Amino acid sequence: MTIDETWVKAADDALKKSNIVVNDSYLSCYRGYISTFGTAIVQSGLVAASVFYELKEKNSKGNRYAVIWAIIKLLVTLHKIKVNRKEEWLLSYYVLTHQDEKHQLGLWVDKAVGYLKFALRQYKEIEEDANNRESHDFCSMNQVEAPAVFGKETSEEMSKDAFNNKFLKIDNNKHANIGWLFYRDFYKDFTYDKHTIYIESKDRHRIGQKQGTEQQLNFRKRTMNICKSSLTDNAKNGNIALLSALPGVEFKLQTLYPGMLIGSGLNHSSGEKNDVKIGFLFDYTTGLPYIPGSSIKGVLRSMFPMQKNNSKKENGFQYNEERTAYINSILNHEYTTKQLQLLALDIFEKDIHEGTDEGHRRDVFFDALITRSGNDYQNIIGDDFITPHESPIKNPNPIQFIKVLPRVEFTFKFWLHDTCLSDGTTFTVAQKIHLFKQILKDVGVGAKTHVGYGRLDEP
Repeated sequence: MTIDETWVKAADDALKKSNIVVNDSYLSCYRGYISTFGTAIVQSGLVAASVFYELKEKNSKGNRYAVIWAIIKLLVTLHKIKVNRKEEWLLSYYVLTHQDEKHQLGLWVDKAVGYLKFALRQYKEIEEDANNRESHDFCSMNQVEAPAVFGKETSEEMSKDAFNNKFLKIDNNKHANIGWLFYRDFYKDFTYDKHTIYIESKDRHRIGQKQGTEQQLNFRKRTMNICKSSLTDNAKNGNIALLSALPGVEFKLQTLYPGMLIGSGLNHSSGEKNDVKIGFLFDYTTGLPYIPGSSIKGVLRSMFPMQKNNSKKENGFQYNEERTAYINSILNHEYTTKQLQLLALDIFEKDIHEGTDEGHRRDVFFDALITRSGNDYQNIIGDDFITPHESPIKNPNPIQFIKVLPRVEFTFKFWLHDTCLSDGTTFTVAQKIHLFKQILKDVGVGAKTHVGYGRLDEP
């Protein structure tokens, strides 16, 4: 890679202006924040990663928003973007209001992160203590660039504390990332090959038995720790902020007993007793369970009449009459199978035509995020067991897994457009959202819906 001196100088200036670098040194946490931001973009998308960094946890070592500010400052300095309003100093807001620049902006942000990491190498890394934390904390909030909250009014000058209290939602409860607990902390100090501890002992069986028991107890203890996870105010506010920034319409549905299982195809098993044998899906950035937009889209698509030439299975169009009758019963109208097939093509399979705005008229399915749990104090994760067996039952071996508990509320959001067919038939956004909501309530989402999991209803 060829090093661009202009980018290096701009990155160096941004690090100092954001107080990431002070007196030729930086807190070690900022190196992690900058590195992780690039990974978060890949895993969760630019908007979701930005929203997470734009919210501050009181107990975090540094201020993640300093990284966002430094990125925007670098791009403004190099005239890659032009910020006209204070709220555009929120990267999430800028992306959502400049959709035509989204692809190029993603490339610039990726490049900016790389140069910030590169420029940081020339300075001394120090560990945080009471003497240096305040000097390195982001303190440029009294400048005119202090952002607003998605268009809410703010003064031209704003102190750091006032900014934190107004926008960066402070949560007094520090809570570990649940995804990290499940996939990383869960296997902390785990020995995959117990025979390695036998070598220097004569009583190999006894030590092996002890080691195996300890690991089983640790698995159970860590599972219970995951099951204690609740929806913190900081996490809830982050999801709400992201959803409120996205365009479109939304509705809320909550899980019913026995809960929801998502991400069961992911690997999570060591083969040991008390291990959770089935994977689970957590958002990389927030660590919270979520329902991917692609999964929602797939569930909805499955209830529309299929077309023979688009069906991978020979019987994919076998139940078209039933699907047509089902949709007509929801919309209270007598549409033909052909009309509903054309509607499905418009909703789910519309192509982007380069050089036109056709792609911007596609219906968009956003990820469904948790915005409430029970009475706002209920845990969101619980454990469960399944015991597959042949008949008659003999030596059953229960398989443990985790699930989203009942009464956890997900907010589903869609960016929809009216559809007008060639015969003049029009399907409005209101009809679509009513249809989508009823399908999700009837069919459910996730794995094992045939035995009751993944069922949804209105809160």
